[in-house]
Amino acid sequence: MAKFYLFMIVCLYDPTLSLDNTCKVFPQYEPFDTLTQCLDQGDVIRKVLREDSKDIYPTAFCSKKNIQLISF
Repeated sequence: MAKFYLFMIVCLYDPTLSLDNTCKVFPQYEPFDTLTQCLDQGDVIRKVLREDSKDIYPTAFCSKKNIQLISF
């Protein structure tokens, strides 16, 4: 069954950080049934992060993944 997964990319503006440490990817492991649900959640998280600090630059994208349930 195909589900949508949210990936947050969060970058921090800090001239003292190395380039490798400026941005991090945070996958959200809780799936969404629709693309709209996924994108809406990404927008909510992005807004909260921007309110907390003006030096944080978050973005989000959603990816459709096929999940195969394995039963034993």
